[in-house]
Amino acid sequence: MRGYLKAIIITLVCLAVLTPFASEFPDGLEKVVETFQIEEKEPIWNGLMPDYTLPTIENKYASTLLAGVCGFFLVLITAYTIGLTATKPRGEKVNNKKHLTAQDVALVGVFCALWVVLNLYVGPLGFQLWRLPILCDFSAFFTLLLTTWATGRFGTASMVGIIGAIIVLMLRSSPHMIGFALSAILFDALMFASKHEINPKPKHLATTIFATTTSAYLAGVIIGIFFSNKTLEWATIEWALTFWGVLHLLGGILGLAITLPVIGALEKAKVRRIISA
Repeated sequence: MRGYLKAIIITLVCLAVLTPFASEFPDGLEKVVETFQIEEKEPIWNGLMPDYTLPTIENKYASTLLAGVCGFFLVLITAYTIGLTATKPRGEKVNNKKHLTAQDVALVGVFCALWVVLNLYVGPLGFQLWRLPILCDFSAFFTLLLTTWATGRFGTASMVGIIGAIIVLMLRSSPHMIGFALSAILFDALMFASKHEINPKPKHLATTIFATTTSAYLAGVIIGIFFSNKTLEWATIEWALTFWGVLHLLGGILGLAITLPVIGALEKAKVRRIISA
């Protein structure tokens, strides 16, 4: 229960930080606004929050280095914070068999459905509310982290990312899903370093954080270069490397900050042992 409370608190803090980016009511809420006679105006908390407008960085190679340094320190701070909130490791493998089992396939199906629902309904809210892609990354990596934790097996995260992306593409024109599918494959490969174990052991925690943030950054770079309706030139590549990729990296950190406490709570409830039974 405490793990869930931590996740809720972290979510509220993240939303508070993002409130200056809030815009008009998102599409689809017109009926709610009309029913409750809500006046559409600038959120009142915008006047109470500091100005988060980022300073303009000269568009040169130094901006890439600056973004990398800032991202590095941000990941270190987040790793330390998440380490404090995580639960103790169970010290046992989820599945010792070498090949996919019927249980693994069933879990892949469940998490594919979760991927689709989150990316169809939660991910777009980030753009509608704040014009930011962070909830897209949360939707992807919340699912991938849970998949890896539940199965502890190579290939399942890639399957969820690829199959989920195909389903989303079939239901809605979302070419950016290709970027997330590729990032799922990279995430799956990087998690090899911890044998697909997610727990607070320093090596496993560091691997999980590195795999998530690197994969989220890759998704942002791919989407920024190929799916942002910009001309393919060096300026677009640098924009994707220094701005759009960094925003997606922040979304990956948000996914970590919410998912790891949830996994800790599930560990305490021995949910994975029930799954493996």
